[in-house]
Amino acid sequence: MLDVKGKDSDKKFKIQVYVEDCQGCGVCANECPVDALEMTPIKKERDAGENENEKFFHELPNDVIGSNRLYSVKGSQFKQPLFEFSGACAGCGETPYVKLVTQLFGDRMVIANATGCSSIYGGTFPTIPYCKNKEGFGPTWANSLFEDNAEYGLGMRLAVDANRRQLRSNVEKLLEQNIGDELKEKLKWSLDNWKDLSDEAKENVAGYQRTP
Repeated sequence: MLDVKGKDSDKKFKIQVYVEDCQGCGVCANECPVDALEMTPIKKERDAGENENEKFFHELPNDVIGSNRLYSVKGSQFKQPLFEFSGACAGCGETPYVKLVTQLFGDRMVIANATGCSSIYGGTFPTIPYCKNKEGFGPTWANSLFEDNAEYGLGMRLAVDANRRQLRSNVEKLLEQNIGDELKEKLKWSLDNWKDLSDEAKENVAGYQRTP
């Protein structure tokens, strides 16, 4: 575990390796710019307590970005990946991009997957690599049998748009009813910002989700 340098010097940084899932390709150790990783036998890591370290790691808070910008090379890597342990060929060049896009947008992703390698490592039971965060949100994944994922995805997009229009219509009808001022104010704010993707909009949604 290392001290974070710069503005977030009060924090610690650690790369937690899942020793039971390592495929032994060596890419991480070879590409690490500061030689912080090295390949060692799995028994040595088990004896060193790495399985217990994994359990502790899962108890830590996720997405601690600190002073970094989320949509930057460095900042994005502090976000929890919602694509893990893909089972793709060792050294696969496609899966790092999938991992990155789930870090940026995974809690609200809808995936229309094209048949191919991505459907094998992405949707073969029981080893599906897509996962959810502690709030229960993660990518929604589906695969079409044929190479028509563009049309398949368009259908998903049209369905989402139709559902959102129906929801907006229902909320507008609700505002005409005799409801409390606090609820009316929040619903009006949601209507005014229903396409907003700012942090404030996300916090507003999270507030509704936490309400019993």
